[in-house]
Amino acid sequence: MFDRILLTGDLHGIREDLLGLLRAYRLGERDLLLVTGDFGFVMRNTYREEAFLDDLMREFSCTIAFVLGNHEHYPRIYGYPTKPWCGGKARFIRERVIALVNGEVYTIPTAEGDKTVFAMGGAASTDRGFNQNRYATLFYGVSRERISPFLVRRDAYDHQKKIADALVVTDREDCYRLIDAIAAILYRRLGGILKRTFACYDECLTRDRDERRSFFAEMIQKSFGEAYQKEVREALAGYREELFSLFASFGYEGDTVALVLKEGTWFREELPTGEDYRNATANLKRHGMAVDYIISHTLPREMILRHGITPYPVDAELTGFLEWVMYETDFKHHFGGHFHEDAAVGDKHTLVYREVHVL
Repeated sequence: MFDRILLTGDLHGIREDLLGLLRAYRLGERDLLLVTGDFGFVMRNTYREEAFLDDLMREFSCTIAFVLGNHEHYPRIYGYPTKPWCGGKARFIRERVIALVNGEVYTIPTAEGDKTVFAMGGAASTDRGFNQNRYATLFYGVSRERISPFLVRRDAYDHQKKIADALVVTDREDCYRLIDAIAAILYRRLGGILKRTFACYDECLTRDRDERRSFFAEMIQKSFGEAYQKEVREALAGYREELFSLFASFGYEGDTVALVLKEGTWFREELPTGEDYRNATANLKRHGMAVDYIISHTLPREMILRHGITPYPVDAELTGFLEWVMYETDFKHHFGGHFHEDAAVGDKHTLVYREVHVL
């Protein structure tokens, strides 16, 4: 039984946001946090992510359950078997981190009585065509002639090939071990320069989520500028042999290198299947077409239009189905995420992003 059910929007794997929320609301073992998709802590499929989830379980005793968004690692999530939870089926990523299954109705016991929740995740990524089969360049522009040590993401692999040879790492764990080794070399060489950068980053985290990127770029430029670039170049003088020795240990020998990770960030499973819709319809009928709350990632097509957003055509089947649910089901309120806004859409629909709602 839960004393409180809290609900929030897309977290996108931002640790500081999740930890800050759990601490601010003092969530304990009798609390449930629901997330309207794009949970993001089951996305990168790395040992760091696994360690964070383990640490989360040790530090907090609350339960976290999320509907699926369009930024989740579906193959990894679907690798967990479904198990019973609150009268429905769910996937237990950890004992108290739960991925809700599309189309399930959950009867959640609370001190005020049972509350029924219909879950329908999924949404189409607007960049899905671009991200399919993409290469993400994680370390770009290191050569024996010129130093450009930036840890960045570059998506246009064909463009990179014109500039640099590629050390392709298909195993994500190997890739991050290599990145860790690169970072260690940079830290030894850059020392205090990186500490100043990290200080800017810490200040950046205190800012609003939407301001962070521009604020960090502004702080870097203002604090360091040309003098910073010169200091970096001087500090890195002579580090290239050490770096290329590291690349050689991974089987690469060349004069110029761009490290790329061969993995896409878009998965076909981000949109529900026909089986999901049949499951949803059957479960709603079994509950008399009446639930307390509907939690989804996107919203019904009509509500998207009413909010002034043009629906994404690839979403049409899903948003149309949610519109059918809206008209055919008796419910108290529908919460959705996806659009990175906190806004009421009519009387019974709410977009959730940063705000926290108590159900």
